[in-house]
Amino acid sequence: MQKPPIQRMTRETFVRTLAVKALASEGVTVIWRLHVAAAEAFSRGRRGSAAMLIEIADLAEREWRLAAEGGTSLWTETAGIQGGGEP
Repeated sequence: MQKPPIQRMTRETFVRTLAVKALASEGVTVIWRLHVAAAEAFSRGRRGSAAMLIEIADLAEREWRLAAEGGTSLWTETAGIQGGGEP
């Protein structure tokens, strides 16, 4: 039996997947921790890493806000959280 071909993720899908998984496993505090890690990376001259961490944090925050406003987000679907109020 042949395995299905591996599908490549777009950068956006990859970053969103990381954001949702981090949010689901760490909770909302991961957003702050990602920003702190980005600041540390930037101060060490790792601008690309810092930019990626900010991008992940921003997408995690967007997912968290969407859930808080009662919308359906990938995070709420992944974690089994009902929309509305504080997630």
